[in-house]
Amino acid sequence: MPNKKLITIYLIATAMVVLIIGGLLYREDSLVVVPFSASTIALDTYHEEGPVFSQTSCKRTDKGIVFNYTLSSAFPEPFAAVYWEDTASPKHLYDASTYDMLELRMHAVKGTRIPITFRVSKKLVFGKDTASIIPYVLVVDHSGRDTTYKLRLSNFKVPSWWLRLYKIPETDFEKADLAHIGDFVIGSCQALGPEIPDTVTINNVRFVASNRTLIISICCILGVLLAAGLYINLWKKKQVNSLQIAYTPLPLSETHSGEFGKIADFIAQNYPNAELSLTDVQNGVGINGKAISRLIKENLHISFTDYLNQLRITEVKRLLKETKLPISDIAYKVGYNNISHFNRVFKGITGMTPKAFREEAV
Repeated sequence: MPNKKLITIYLIATAMVVLIIGGLLYREDSLVVVPFSASTIALDTYHEEGPVFSQTSCKRTDKGIVFNYTLSSAFPEPFAAVYWEDTASPKHLYDASTYDMLELRMHAVKGTRIPITFRVSKKLVFGKDTASIIPYVLVVDHSGRDTTYKLRLSNFKVPSWWLRLYKIPETDFEKADLAHIGDFVIGSCQALGPEIPDTVTINNVRFVASNRTLIISICCILGVLLAAGLYINLWKKKQVNSLQIAYTPLPLSETHSGEFGKIADFIAQNYPNAELSLTDVQNGVGINGKAISRLIKENLHISFTDYLNQLRITEVKRLLKETKLPISDIAYKVGYNNISHFNRVFKGITGMTPKAFREEAV
């Protein structure tokens, strides 16, 4: 295993580089839609055609737009909307191709479902029909409070009525061409009945970059680095406890003293027993099982099971180097009745298979 300190330094340095790159890529810029910055932007309303129609009015304020409407009862599906476009360039109002969110602060007095629409300027020919704009709509469930909504642009969809009009499938317009937004539309509440006046105030509309993909990527990379660091430290912790314990029973005076000496001596004499358990050690030395686990932990910083496995694998390594016994015979000799389990334990401690260890030791 490479030097733990050098690997840790490398992981920390990599994490710092990732954070620095993330900081450089993080974006806080935005494309402001409302309040209006250009004097050429025109604000107006529209509604149904006919001698009787929904009443609408709008006005521009320092902070945004105030849209008033009362839907007419003369239509089965009345509608009204406020929109704005750039009179100097009616087909190109905004280029939002580098953004993925629309932030919009809005308040409706009575409306609860407010459609937000941006229309992309694009000429399309469908047989004898021609379209110059494609609308993308998202209905906002209004909370009744003056609230800032964060709307993901990928959630805006071409409305079903438009698709039916031109007899085309929705899949043809899954992704909007955000580089050519021609105008913006705020519609009347779809759930509000006729003859009920409503006022919608729209402030602080802007396109922003959410940085979501960047943040998720950084978190994933840092998570991998953290996991690698934990693995290395835990792996190394197991390795530092490679025990220098006798392969055959030794007198107590040659190993450890006190209660732990009794425990170490008993395990050193009985580790080939495949059924050896903490209870067996307790009965053999007359010390409570919890106390045995605590003493092993205090002296060797590992559990009873890890201690027993370390002892057995140490003897396995000696036998692999010094004898030509089959690997299965060696496993049974030190107390492993299950070869698959033995192979997993051996590789977990040494980092290689018994066969590879023997070949390397030759």
